[in-house]
Amino acid sequence: MADMNSGDAKKETSVRRPAQQFRAVKPQRVFEEICSQIRQDLSDGKLRPGDKLPAERILAEQFSVSRAALREALRSLEGAGIVKLLKGTNGGAVILDGTRNTVAQSIADFRSLGRVSLSEIAEARILIQETIVRLAVHRATDEDIEALEENVRQTAEFVAQKDFEARMEASLEFYRLLALCTGNQLLVIINDALATILRPYVMYVVKSFGYDIVRHRRRFLKHLKDRNESKAVGEITSHLSKIHSMIEPLNNQ
Repeated sequence: MADMNSGDAKKETSVRRPAQQFRAVKPQRVFEEICSQIRQDLSDGKLRPGDKLPAERILAEQFSVSRAALREALRSLEGAGIVKLLKGTNGGAVILDGTRNTVAQSIADFRSLGRVSLSEIAEARILIQETIVRLAVHRATDEDIEALEENVRQTAEFVAQKDFEARMEASLEFYRLLALCTGNQLLVIINDALATILRPYVMYVVKSFGYDIVRHRRRFLKHLKDRNESKAVGEITSHLSKIHSMIEPLNNQ
């Protein structure tokens, strides 16, 4: 790393710094090129979550740009959820881990802008869950199924206690555990993002309607353990369709 003897480098003790050098950019495309290089290094694995970019002065020298142009690019990357700009003596730009919140915020923004409706989000969730279930039927291990069974046991307790908040969290965890059965991290991220967006609406259903979720969960688990793809998919689709039909009146709110 260039200039590792600088004051900024000496103060950094807890976060790794990447070793690569950035190349100078063309002045007419400064903003886009800075973002592009950092995104490309993420794609190539040269940058990873937790890495801290060099100090602002060093970055500006590597890119051969003004510090004002660099700051504009970093603010854009922060808005996209790629970096977090820390303040203070140990401040700087740190690469974030990809989380459901980043994806969820992007989808939520589309809804706020009127580009997607709540109904479209709910429909997408059903389609994605169908795919998750198809994969889970064939990929779920005994340990995966045990984790799902324990989740259903806890859910039954929360229902009996009328603990709506805990039941809601258990429901979100059920779908996350199911997505993990697929072994596909992208499906896990998408599942988490959609669940985050729909959470307040599903909470409304939990508090307003007496739906027997435990009976549904147990039927689904039986089909999953039997490796019966068609019945497992049918059970989850029927359940989510009922839930989303209860949410539908909130579509324009």
